Amino acid sequence: MDRPSLTKEFLANAASHVWHPWTPLHADPDPLLLVKGEGCEVVAADGRRFLDARAGAFNATLGYGRQDVAAAMAAQALTLMTYTLQEAIRPTHRVEAARALIGEILRDHG
Repeated sequence: MDRPSLTKEFLANAASHVWHPWTPLHADPDPLLLVKGEGCEVVAADGRRFLDARAGAFNATLGYGRQDVAAAMAAQALTLMTYTLQEAIRPTHRVEAARALIGEILRDHG
């Protein structure tokens, strides 16, 4: 994806075949192609770097490229990736994390 011709072809295909969420129906004639994230920045195909102030609106608030976060996500996906029943017993890690967080708060401020 580094070569300008591939990037231009990719953007043309994206404009004619994909309607991206939260974007106008008619594509920007000169869109920004983001190809990776590092820490709190996103990187465009042309090498420019931008502060990701939106942080994926929720899902990247800890930064990009975090091995510890990726490992925790992989472990959770192998255990219980998701559930939809509101009355279901919640995964145990949530209870354990809440107990640990409350313990830290009480220790620091109690």
